[in-house]
Amino acid sequence: MEKKSIFIKTLATFVMGFWAVLCVGGTVWAADESKKDEPKKNQPQTQQYQVELEKAMDNFFNYLQSLDQEKGLTKEEKEKKAIEFAKKFRFGPEKKDFLFLVSLDGTLEMDPYQSHLNGQNLLGWQDPNGQPAFKMMIDMLKANPEGYISYLWPKYGGEKPVPTIAFLRPYQPFGWLAGAAMPIDTIEGFRPPGYGGAFVNLITVDIDNTGASATGQSQ
Repeated sequence: MEKKSIFIKTLATFVMGFWAVLCVGGTVWAADESKKDEPKKNQPQTQQYQVELEKAMDNFFNYLQSLDQEKGLTKEEKEKKAIEFAKKFRFGPEKKDFLFLVSLDGTLEMDPYQSHLNGQNLLGWQDPNGQPAFKMMIDMLKANPEGYISYLWPKYGGEKPVPTIAFLRPYQPFGWLAGAAMPIDTIEGFRPPGYGGAFVNLITVDIDNTGASATGQSQ
């Protein structure tokens, strides 16, 4: 039975070289509404990491919902508590993967590893491949309730940008988008979660200046 996507379905076909494009960043794709609960023992690793990213986001949004019910707190106090929760939250196989928060005007509210950038507007920031990752995040969530993006970002506070994947979801009461991020340079065989979802966009990138490119469908 054909699965229903929360986004407009396209007739896009995945090309054989997609993994090479994902590894260097620049991919944005929509998440399907159907979720897998827990990875089975022999399930491919790609689905395990998708579950990790989406479970991390769900945990954060559960906290936000409980915070919203607290009485006697101002909006500013709730925002401060949410930032502190996100700053300390870790997930993934090494418990190093993280949450980050961006305001819808492009200001980085919180990144636990790149704290020197907190408070700066990164709407015009570009990764080493020249893609405006934060603008792409905001633009995607204007049209979709959640989705994925891959881009280049320093790993765990390091200096060298590496391919990173983030699952994104907006939180309108604070005017934020929340991201659950995971560097993918060491995750062999990781591919985007298919689940019948539709491509939002596929950006051409060239991390090694080889001139290689790929194309995809854009809605």
